[in-house]
Amino acid sequence: MKESDLYLPLKRFLESQAYDVKGEIQDCDVLAVRGGEAPVVVELKLSFNLNVVLQAVERLALTPKVYIGIFGQCRILRRRRRQIIKMLRMLSAEQRRERAS
Repeated sequence: MKESDLYLPLKRFLESQAYDVKGEIQDCDVLAVRGGEAPVVVELKLSFNLNVVLQAVERLALTPKVYIGIFGQCRILRRRRRQIIKMLRMLSAEQRRERAS
């Protein structure tokens, strides 16, 4: 499997939610826009690692709606799902606090 194989299922999902979806825009794997809302950026990866987290943090300069899309069979995600989600939620909460101040 390649990272690009993750694009089409995500594109279909976002389009079903009325988003206009483009791939590989401004170094973002997926950019989705809907009406006057802030754009959604999704970084797609086959495995979870620090690089994808840092990439997502960089994308926060473009929009507050940044997500990481990981292949469902990623071993570390299967083993450490709760801890990874907890960490990402903590980072998200911190980002919201910084934007509010």
